[in-house]
Amino acid sequence: MRMPDDVRTLLRTTEPTRPRLTWYGDAPGDRVELSGRVLDNWAAKAGNLLQDELEAGPGTIVQLDLPAGHWRALYWSVAAWSIGATVDVPGPQHHDLDADVLVTAGAPLTVPGGRPGPAVIAVNLETLARRAARPLNVGEIDEAKELSSYGDVLDCWQRPEPGATALRSSVGRWTFDELLADAGHRSRLLLSNGAPAATLLRAALSAWAADGSVVICPPAGMDRLADIEGAQITDPSGWGRG
Repeated sequence: MRMPDDVRTLLRTTEPTRPRLTWYGDAPGDRVELSGRVLDNWAAKAGNLLQDELEAGPGTIVQLDLPAGHWRALYWSVAAWSIGATVDVPGPQHHDLDADVLVTAGAPLTVPGGRPGPAVIAVNLETLARRAARPLNVGEIDEAKELSSYGDVLDCWQRPEPGATALRSSVGRWTFDELLADAGHRSRLLLSNGAPAATLLRAALSAWAADGSVVICPPAGMDRLADIEGAQITDPSGWGRG
């Protein structure tokens, strides 16, 4: 059975220079394209940070408080899954304080009652960011500053159990053996960033597992970008509950 770490192997070994993730933001000219090799590189660095710095692995809950479909959310999800961690996608205005790691582009986390909170990785969503977009609390990790120092090769300490929870959201959860159950044929998918975050994460991973690629963009630009990118407009609801 294939696991997310096997998908990373495909990304870096099968036509590694071919575009695998193309992301469009809301601002004019806001476009990021990652080849398989580069996408794997980002995921490897993030995975090494999680393992080496935070000792994350199977059983660790990594909450992604990042915009749905953002390119940074994609490599963080692959990183967490590769080391066997559970990816948690919060609902609006909701943080699960039981998470072990919070990857966030938002404001500093306030934990009531002095109880210990998750380890925080502060993400700057700007493409060429070199430091966090806000002042950091003591102990928070500045992704933009620190991530480049981690290795480009991820040697996962443990593989997850197939029945362990891989992804959970406000309306559902999926095990590792369910993550890639919908992987189909190689294609280039065009997905709306208005889709639920958990659905987008599953759709992207399934596309890569089938040797495909994804384009993610705002809903208003889909018809035009389908022609430009040679991609098929896809309703990702077939990849499960959001």
